[in-house]
Amino acid sequence: MAGPVPTYLDTQLAAQSAFSVPFGLLTLVNADIATAVAAGEFNTTVDCSLFVAEDVSNLRIYLDSLGYLVEFAKNSGNKSLLIDWGKPLDIDGGGEGSTTVTQGTTPWVVSEENVDKNFGAWAYYSGISGTVVVGGSQRVIGIGAYSLSGGSLTIAGGSIIPIPAGVDININPLANLMGPTIVFTGTDSYFVEVVS
Repeated sequence: MAGPVPTYLDTQLAAQSAFSVPFGLLTLVNADIATAVAAGEFNTTVDCSLFVAEDVSNLRIYLDSLGYLVEFAKNSGNKSLLIDWGKPLDIDGGGEGSTTVTQGTTPWVVSEENVDKNFGAWAYYSGISGTVVVGGSQRVIGIGAYSLSGGSLTIAGGSIIPIPAGVDININPLANLMGPTIVFTGTDSYFVEVVS
């Protein structure tokens, strides 16, 4: 969402009477947002003291409607707006790569730097209960199991994952799980999807 606020005419979301001086006020806001984005910041305080209070209040409502978090800056006498377009996202890029957030695009582009691990030759393992040894070059993209009377599963020697009676469980590890051993205990059916 960061980036310039769409112009009054482009959005047509604001009422015709939203601002008595709309372009000057929006130009000021857009310039401050652009400066903050270029500096890698996620908020900015805009001094609106040259504009009438009604226009500043209307701008606040308008920006709120676009998804910005807007509040009057403290000790500004309702003449400065603190505009926030989001705190930095905590995005895990996985152990094999990194994640890039391209700020300043609308919307922001979030991309994982390593290859998309969900593609490849598809295969599956299925059965009632037991141990599945996934091939070392295979990446797990889905695990599903059902137990009528209650059971469990364990992935790669980790903690036991209980499966309540009459419930199915589905886990989508997004192909970050390579070559694990998966143990299904007390299940009535299981299904493991892999790509390689």
